[in-house]
Amino acid sequence: MSQFSTDADEGVAEDRLRLSEAMKTAILEASLDGIVTMDHDGRIIEFNAAAARMFGHAPAVVAGRRLADVIVPERLRERHNRGLARYIETGNSKMLGKHVEMPALRADGTEFTVELCIVPITTADATLFTAFVRDMTDRKASEAELRMSREELRAVFDAEPQCVKLLNSDGSLVDMNRAGLAMVDADHIDQLRGKCVYPIVEAEYRELFKRM
Repeated sequence: MSQFSTDADEGVAEDRLRLSEAMKTAILEASLDGIVTMDHDGRIIEFNAAAARMFGHAPAVVAGRRLADVIVPERLRERHNRGLARYIETGNSKMLGKHVEMPALRADGTEFTVELCIVPITTADATLFTAFVRDMTDRKASEAELRMSREELRAVFDAEPQCVKLLNSDGSLVDMNRAGLAMVDADHIDQLRGKCVYPIVEAEYRELFKRM
């Protein structure tokens, strides 16, 4: 092979490497989720812009620091370190490749819930771990607000002294308030949900007729 061919091949390889690095940088910086990579010692080697906004740390400041000391609440750090050591030693992990929710730590010391998925990346030299992290604060707040609204609606529903029923289009029972359950001698809606409502209505009216 001529020197010219060798130089050309090397040039193509370098171009491909530069393109790969450029694409990787673009993905890291454009991602809406935090992307954090640590080495097998647990030290941060990548911390994208979304992670910086999420956790409140500048990437240059956290580079080389142990991830557990930066974003893991203190009470969970020992467990994190044991899990990393176990994987390095045995290749076994209960978390890798799974979507899990767990507490995380901001730079100001406040805790918040994140959803994350950690994937190992094995190279010729070592194993790296990349975590894709999503801030769950807004979702948790929305879930809490929805739960409160449902509880308030349920309280109003059950406070009604007359029987109130919610039905499907086929006449099967979806829900019934406490007054209705008491009329048909049922302890819980699960005893009746999905059943045809007409026998239930008949029992309800029989109870009403007894009181007339």
